[in-house]
Amino acid sequence: MNGNRSLSLAPLEQLPLELEQLSLRSMAWAALPRGLFQLPMLTSLDLSANELLELTEEIPENNHLHTLILDRNKLQRLPKNLKRWTRLRKLSGNNNQIKRLPAGLGNCQYLNDLQLENNRLTALPKTIGSLEKLETLSLAHNRLRQVPAELAHCRMLRKLNLANNRLKNLPRSLKKLAWLRELDMANNALRKCPQVIPECQRLRKLSLAGNKMKQWGTWPTDVAIEELDCSKNQLVSLPGLGNMQQLRVLDISSNKIQEFPTAFWRFPHLRRIHAQRNPAKVVNSDLLGCPKLETLQGLLSSAKKNQLLDFLSLSRQEVWMEKERALFFELFVSNKAVWQDLSFANAWRGAKVQDPYFAHAFRQLLYKRSPRRTQIRKGSTLLILGSLSEEGQSIYGSLDKLDISWTTDQSLAVRHVIFGTQHLPTELSARECPWYSEAQLLRQVDRLLGKPWSKAIPEDQLERVRTLLWNQQEVNCHLAIQLLRGSGVPKQILPDLLALYLRHPFPHLQEKLRILLFPYLPDLHRTLLTSGMQPPTHTQDVKTWKRWLGTTEIKAQVLMSLLQ
Repeated sequence: MNGNRSLSLAPLEQLPLELEQLSLRSMAWAALPRGLFQLPMLTSLDLSANELLELTEEIPENNHLHTLILDRNKLQRLPKNLKRWTRLRKLSGNNNQIKRLPAGLGNCQYLNDLQLENNRLTALPKTIGSLEKLETLSLAHNRLRQVPAELAHCRMLRKLNLANNRLKNLPRSLKKLAWLRELDMANNALRKCPQVIPECQRLRKLSLAGNKMKQWGTWPTDVAIEELDCSKNQLVSLPGLGNMQQLRVLDISSNKIQEFPTAFWRFPHLRRIHAQRNPAKVVNSDLLGCPKLETLQGLLSSAKKNQLLDFLSLSRQEVWMEKERALFFELFVSNKAVWQDLSFANAWRGAKVQDPYFAHAFRQLLYKRSPRRTQIRKGSTLLILGSLSEEGQSIYGSLDKLDISWTTDQSLAVRHVIFGTQHLPTELSARECPWYSEAQLLRQVDRLLGKPWSKAIPEDQLERVRTLLWNQQEVNCHLAIQLLRGSGVPKQILPDLLALYLRHPFPHLQEKLRILLFPYLPDLHRTLLTSGMQPPTHTQDVKTWKRWLGTTEIKAQVLMSLLQ
């Protein structure tokens, strides 16, 4: 019958006596039909969204009603005979104009859900303490100035909503609410945190937002609160907050917090932090004690926040402990001093992480720490760590043709180490031999088989790459090197690379030039080591230059012209 405003009251008087549930929402009624509550089997009645000014006092004894919804009407009071609804379990009267509750409410001993939000209540009857089965009490948006101490007798109360009232404190007797799990005291007149709140041992969700609190109070060490909102107050510090080790959500935004104590951010379960509009700032490494953090607002700049959250996501995948997070985070933000002191074992652990960019940095470190790379020759022995990619699987046949043996046994003596792309071993001892990536191994094998070095860069694009190489800006030269590393080095560009390496215009690119250049030039590495890195620029004799180069792969005249 919902919303049927043309329906008259008369037909309702002939409703069947066995009716159990009745919904009369949005009927625009100002009064109820006579005898509505006389239906003997009626258990659920919804009268919300009407224009009711009052309810009838004709409530029979021993009725079966257990759910009564009166939301969005114009009720100013509840019937005095409310005490006759002894089986009532849920009473909802939100968005009315109720100013007080009848004392007979305490007779509804089975009531477990009482909702009277957005009314005009100024006080609660002491008989509310008789509702021993009450589990949910929602009185938000009223005019309450105090809560009766008798509320503590509602021992089964789990959720208490007193937001948007005029409360300045709570009675100490509420510590007897042993099962209270949610308490909302937002937007009241609190000057400090009520002393009874820390004594509610099973409290899991607490909101004190929008008050005028300047003092946080004293909290025990065994607090089990999981969600805390104390935003929009005047708090300068939060002593005792560090004891809340079960916190998952923390909102301290819009306060006056100047700083946090040393080692404050140690919350193993914290997932969301809202701390914007506070003077306090932190260093991103301070938050490493919150390994499950997923959302952060405030405290850090946007760039540092994203950097921290990306790292914490990675640390959760790798199941790192706090000391490991502290170590690897310094590496994640490229702290060069920490890179230099990094042990081989930790570098190996970092090279196996799931994040490809982070793992690449550790692989590069292992390459640099390995002995200077030499040419892989026929008859060499390789140690392959892990397994190669699908593209690299075809190389095993080529290795057999070149009489190059390979193994995965770390106990055997080998001349070169090949870094696989997946399924890396759990542990590895330091190896005093050159390390190669899979891509470098492929290029070395192609060289030994006499295959063309590269077909990826067409002839008409070589001049563009050459222009980038000889640009005066390091970033352009770096871009050209990246293009060549991804596609291979054409033979025509080798003199340019060697000239750049010898001229040493960009110190930071020397190692990348060496890694890129030498796998394509047999014997050049050995020649430069024996003859020295200083070319004979004092003479224009081509034969002298050829002897110094020791290779016919590069034309001496071209190199001379590039170095002038």
